[in-house]
Amino acid sequence: MKFLLIIFILVFNSCMSKEITIHAKPGGKYILSQGVVEYQINIVGNGSEKAPFYIQGDKTVLSGNSYIKMSSTASNIILKDITFRNNKISYKNSTSLLEIGNSKKSTVNNITLENINFVFNDKSFLDKDKETQFHWINVFGNNVIIKGCSFEGKRNRLPIIHINSNFNNIIVENNTFKNVPSRVGEALEAVRIGLADGDSNALIKNNTFENYFGDSETVSIKANGVTVDHNKFINSRSGVSLRSSNNSTITNNIFTTTVSPIRVAGKNHIIKGNTFNTDSGNISVIVMLGGKNYEQVDNLQIESNIYNKEPTLNFIEMPDNNMLPTNIKFSGNSFNGKYIVSKVRVTPNSSAVNISRTVLGEGKLRKDGSKTYSIKL
Repeated sequence: MKFLLIIFILVFNSCMSKEITIHAKPGGKYILSQGVVEYQINIVGNGSEKAPFYIQGDKTVLSGNSYIKMSSTASNIILKDITFRNNKISYKNSTSLLEIGNSKKSTVNNITLENINFVFNDKSFLDKDKETQFHWINVFGNNVIIKGCSFEGKRNRLPIIHINSNFNNIIVENNTFKNVPSRVGEALEAVRIGLADGDSNALIKNNTFENYFGDSETVSIKANGVTVDHNKFINSRSGVSLRSSNNSTITNNIFTTTVSPIRVAGKNHIIKGNTFNTDSGNISVIVMLGGKNYEQVDNLQIESNIYNKEPTLNFIEMPDNNMLPTNIKFSGNSFNGKYIVSKVRVTPNSSAVNISRTVLGEGKLRKDGSKTYSIKL
């Protein structure tokens, strides 16, 4: 009887959820427990630039109702070598599994997330929309680096990574995002930057997005000044959407069997050095007509891109969005090793194109009331 009681206590303790507060200090280190645990971790305090504070897993798997929250004043902290698995948390308790700061007023600075792996493969999960929503990472801070992490199988509402506008020097690099199924209601981007509320110089670089179908915008840019460079999009529903953005750059990315590689709204964007490998159709860049929902496209540079099929420029006209794009510039693009000389020329003595209704033609009406157009370059 005593032996059974001991076993019961051990099992009970292993299943209990535990709250932990970690006090960061310059040069310090906190090692998390081995094995599968359920912790709610609050991080307070600071490291220093020369002596950051380390929080490190030791074959640690945070499951169930586990999350990590950094205070709004945390700085100089490195978090690494942790796995989140099959987590279900309340958005009221934490907006994400890993919350970096908690408001637009946060002064969080100099945070590195490295080799943190997120996986969800719980087949019993029931999506209840907002009731079961949370991000995996939510960033309110400056000088935040997310690198060498993997994200797989997210199924609930809200993006895997949300980066809030008006914070500087956020880098997302060398990560993998994969095997995310389609979701009714969408709202499941891999990376979303901003909410049409400001600027960001965020850099999304050297990441791989594979078998990603969670949203019509795998990388959704809703801030000004973002760079998306040297990423791979493989067998996915979409690539990069400049949804509500100006002055952003999409360069040197490879889109392979991606249905909607690049979608554009706004001004002063550069699309350069990208490779479009399509297995059906030949969509590469989609330009949204401006109006109620989308800012008019102006001064768009499409330069030095490589196409494996004869390229087209595609357009979508949503209801109440009928402002035609202006000043589209084509240069140095190639198809089958030959430079493309655009046949579309309606602005005399200029490389810029102002698209007219005559050039667009009739278009095709879709069930949602929008129209699509396609012209050969």
